[in-house]
Amino acid sequence: MTELELKLALPPSQVARLQGLPLFFRHQAGPVRVQLMRAHYYDTPDGLLARNRMALRLRHEGQGWVQTFKTASGESLALSQRGEWEHAVPGPRLDWQLLLATPLAQLPDMDTLPQRLRRVFSMRFERRSWPLAWHGGAQAVLCLDQGEIHVGAGARRRSVPICELEIEHRAGDAAVLWKFAQQLARDVALVPLAASKAERGWELRHGPGEPRSTRLPPLDARTPVLSAFALEIAGPLAALQHNLRHAVPGNPEYVHQARVALRRLRSVLRAFGPLPETRVLRRRVRALREPLGELGRVLGAARDADVFATETLGLLRTRFELSLDAVAARVEQRRTQAYAAIAALWQQPAHGQALLQAERLAWE
Repeated sequence: MTELELKLALPPSQVARLQGLPLFFRHQAGPVRVQLMRAHYYDTPDGLLARNRMALRLRHEGQGWVQTFKTASGESLALSQRGEWEHAVPGPRLDWQLLLATPLAQLPDMDTLPQRLRRVFSMRFERRSWPLAWHGGAQAVLCLDQGEIHVGAGARRRSVPICELEIEHRAGDAAVLWKFAQQLARDVALVPLAASKAERGWELRHGPGEPRSTRLPPLDARTPVLSAFALEIAGPLAALQHNLRHAVPGNPEYVHQARVALRRLRSVLRAFGPLPETRVLRRRVRALREPLGELGRVLGAARDADVFATETLGLLRTRFELSLDAVAARVEQRRTQAYAAIAALWQQPAHGQALLQAERLAWE
């Protein structure tokens, strides 16, 4: 089967506020369900499944274990449409026969794959689920997940927190996912979360990987304008979100690539916005100008500080033999402030609203 869900990051400090919003009760179509989830994810030591955008897990749900295999395609965006094969199993052991009827069977060296699979990370979280319904027959389930992903044990144990929403489409018009998310984002800082739990678990185990460069796909003259618009938005938007998530002091290339992605995204919006075919989207495109401009200013300040600290200071010392310790200290202070401003974006509803609006443009 195929699942369609929208994933959103949520600051833990705003969970109580989220659950108190009247919008929750307006569309709630049944009792809240609370489950404690324990899950183990499997891959080969060299990440064969991750490289092929696949995920394999065993998860304890309620009273039993469920084996799930997932696939993904296209750009990594918060709204994902994934292939999913799910079966109840008697215990925390993989049932290989069930996997032979999935795309996993198409991977190379299948004869040795069962022996190469290892548990690569685990997670434990509480899931609170609300069934939702709208006039017109649309249905979804909203899940609030709080817990952690972890690898290793004892002194070698490492973990990252989970605090996110998943809005899973069940029936009717899928556009209600966007409308509902954008209504929530007016009052709570919700940011589109392109990385799945499986991707974040792999990053915890092996590191975040390289900063993501931006790809603008070549267009064919026969491609409809709106389809071309969506294709050209998706690449920069995926790169922007990936690089923003890893933009912390110590690796300035993430900020650099986030700026490149943002500039290309804004260029696409400027190029397609005035075309007659995009008239129905023009108001939404215009609404992105100010928040994306503000994001550009925040990233620009961090990039300026990075370049001055890592390149300009060294050139000044070499060329003029100056003692610039006081200047270096001031620059580091500016860098710290600039990266703090990037981190603060995740607490600001306007930031999440802008990224949600951009993702919605790509989807529609």
